[in-house]
Amino acid sequence: MRQADDGYSPLAIVHFGGVFPVLAGEACPVAVTGLAQLGAEPRIEIWRSSLPVNYGRSDAMAFSRNGTILFGCLTNEAIEGEKFEQSVYRSYLDILNLVQSQGYPHLLRVWNHFPDIARKRRGLDRYQLFCRARARAFERWFGASTRGLPSASAVGAREGALVIYFLAAARPGAQRENLRQTSAFHYPPQYGPKSPSFARATFKKWGVEDCLYISGTASIVGHESRHPDDPTAQLDEILRNLGALIESTAVQEDAPFQGLSSITHLKIYIRHAAHFAAIQRRLLERFGPAVEQLYLQADICRSDLLLEIEAIAQARRSADRRIAHVSA
Repeated sequence: MRQADDGYSPLAIVHFGGVFPVLAGEACPVAVTGLAQLGAEPRIEIWRSSLPVNYGRSDAMAFSRNGTILFGCLTNEAIEGEKFEQSVYRSYLDILNLVQSQGYPHLLRVWNHFPDIARKRRGLDRYQLFCRARARAFERWFGASTRGLPSASAVGAREGALVIYFLAAARPGAQRENLRQTSAFHYPPQYGPKSPSFARATFKKWGVEDCLYISGTASIVGHESRHPDDPTAQLDEILRNLGALIESTAVQEDAPFQGLSSITHLKIYIRHAAHFAAIQRRLLERFGPAVEQLYLQADICRSDLLLEIEAIAQARRSADRRIAHVSA
């Protein structure tokens, strides 16, 4: 495919409620989520590449690739009753088969959206069923090892299907954990029969630029939720978690991150729309308008958590173009 005039080619478009995606390209993958946007200005998330991109499809998945990274989108409508857990399991096996067969075997970042995340069935809620199915797929592929797990987010949509979109690479990134938090894959059994299979972040060197893809981060210290019923205190705890993760990565990976100032993109999931204005105001005060901020209404995996934030931190060593870039 020919590159656009600005030198970038589209890898994927992520569409949130109420916005029709403007496709740029022949078969650019599009993830259509069931999450409603908060705020007056509707936005579309666009992932772009400074390298030429080829597009493909495998059953329910559309994907793009540029020789270094692969971006894929999967939608599965079979989400009712007992079919939900099996759908998650099969979807993850399909993703793992795809990235391996295409030569991009290292998952860096995964996003998971599905409705009714808190709905219970036989004593387990849907998030716990999701975690069990995802863990089964990873265990079938990798065995019992937790090395190489991708960073991830999993939030509840108010409508729609099981939607998974993901970034994979030909060469691995580095799994990062947060010293303030128990690794999710080591959570005690009170949170479900299988611990969540994700890393707190993935660190990746793209030539002269360092990127940290940070998972959905909540007001959790150790493995316990903090500050119930207080969205402002939860936000402050989240920022402490994000700062600690970035700072430890800077030291241990010898990356030139500058704490929270290295964040370039934020995606904020808010349970109650009534909390949006206060959260947006505080984040604008902290980061200013230069940091991309996308606000979405979503159900969080624990009932006492009111918001969750994911981020991308970047340390630019030169003016060279990036090969994995997101804009909104």
